[in-house]
Amino acid sequence: MPETFCYLIGSGASCNVLPVTNNFPDKMKEFLCHYNAFREDLDRQKPSDPNISIDSLKYESHFKDSMTWLMTEAKNHTSVDTFAKMLHLTNDDKGLARLKATLATYLVIAQAMYGTDLRYDGFLATILQHERFRSPLIPDHIRIATWNYDLQLEKAFYRYSQNTQGVFQAITSNPHVIRVNGLAGLEWPGTFSKYTETALRPFSIETVLISLEMYSVFVTDIGRPFFNIQFAWEQDPVIFQRNIAPAIEDTTILIDIGYSFPFFNRDVDRILLNCMIKLKKIYIQVLRPEHDAIKSRLQSIISVLPEVQYIYDEKRFFIPYEL
Repeated sequence: MPETFCYLIGSGASCNVLPVTNNFPDKMKEFLCHYNAFREDLDRQKPSDPNISIDSLKYESHFKDSMTWLMTEAKNHTSVDTFAKMLHLTNDDKGLARLKATLATYLVIAQAMYGTDLRYDGFLATILQHERFRSPLIPDHIRIATWNYDLQLEKAFYRYSQNTQGVFQAITSNPHVIRVNGLAGLEWPGTFSKYTETALRPFSIETVLISLEMYSVFVTDIGRPFFNIQFAWEQDPVIFQRNIAPAIEDTTILIDIGYSFPFFNRDVDRILLNCMIKLKKIYIQVLRPEHDAIKSRLQSIISVLPEVQYIYDEKRFFIPYEL
């Protein structure tokens, strides 16, 4: 019987472009420096699209203040996700909305500014299936479950499609691609928003204006906020399991890319792994110091631990020979 592969992706998979837990404040500070430098040039630019208003620039200082707030709080907590859960547990809905809006706006701008972790490109070039007269597709025997709310997968795939609708169909709305924590800037339901689309394209004055427009929804409390980061712990566990089980229950080989199975996520990880009722092998591609801790965590959430193999190459996402 053919194998079914599931890639489990964590923040380490995007570490060449975006922050991970231990460098989040420093990366945010670096981003603000770059953003300020770019903005000096952008002040001399005008949007190429006359329908894009410059009114959103009045929210720029508010966004920068929120960035500083988030950097400070990130230093006082184990991770940004930990801070988010604290806000949730203390019923600070406004604070949680501010965190999500700040993160989403930052991620949209940063990915337009910095591009894609090139390991995603090599990964997609290897796994994608050629389609005549259409964008390539992820094969049916490959699943992707990502903890990341960034757009690295979409942005990497955009090179192969050059069409946002193609990206949405092949990646974002693909039932075999699971977003455990949602996706920054996605307008729900059904289509990309202009906020998500701008992250796919090169950095420009439009990037700033459109991203700040998204942020302004949080500031002004008008309409529905389209920064759809939705942490797994915000969801009902029964509904969460029911939604993700069909996509991953046939998994026989799990490939962990940059995910350390933190204790913080144990309840959701238990759901994910116990849904994989046919799992017989796990490849783990994370930094070497994490190996023993990960194995211990896996043993606590899987009743019978399958074969585990560690991958030490950090230059590319691991592609098992079985694939």
